Amino acid sequence: MSASHGSKINKLLQSLIVIIAIAVIIEFLPGAKTMLPASVSFEKSIAERITGQSLKGFFANNATPTEAAYLNSELQQKYIVTKIVDGDTIDIQNESNNSVTRVRLIGINSPESVDPRRTVECFGLEASKYIKTIAQGQEVYVQGDDSQDKYDRYDRLLAYVYLADGQMINKKMIADGYAYEYTYDKPYKYQKDFKELESFAKREGRGLWSSDTCNGLK
Repeated sequence: MSASHGSKINKLLQSLIVIIAIAVIIEFLPGAKTMLPASVSFEKSIAERITGQSLKGFFANNATPTEAAYLNSELQQKYIVTKIVDGDTIDIQNESNNSVTRVRLIGINSPESVDPRRTVECFGLEASKYIKTIAQGQEVYVQGDDSQDKYDRYDRLLAYVYLADGQMINKKMIADGYAYEYTYDKPYKYQKDFKELESFAKREGRGLWSSDTCNGLK
């Protein structure tokens, strides 16, 4: 056998091995997916079920297609965020009449930072700073929840607040580790999603869940 002929056979065998390997991977890939670490499959399920986006896309731009569509079709009244009270409470100004409304974000509770009756809780200042960074002076839209009262006992409007690009601030605060999921009295519209986002933030050690910050403790 000539050297050139032997070389051709070796190349053919190598190609055949590659083809067989690819076939095996394709055959067993569906089963392999079920063997992913729990954290990977859990994170993927959150991103796909809640947003239909990749996990990276979800946390980079925390707006679902449904939320964006709702924002465009239903929430026409614009407001401007004029003041950040703390990580879960903001003041918004109606662009049409300049009236100011204090809003308590539904479904979240950030560490305390301004209540004179309490000491500043771990990550409270960071939460206030973070929401100020993303919302102060921004154009927003609000959405109520029929399952909840319109106002709380402090006369704050209870609402989900959306940035102009469709991101829900309530959801973003939990996902990025600056607030806990919070159910007051009765379940709210996005309770299941918020709970899953808190679980994700906890597993990832984001923000107040990090062992270098609060480890989830107030």
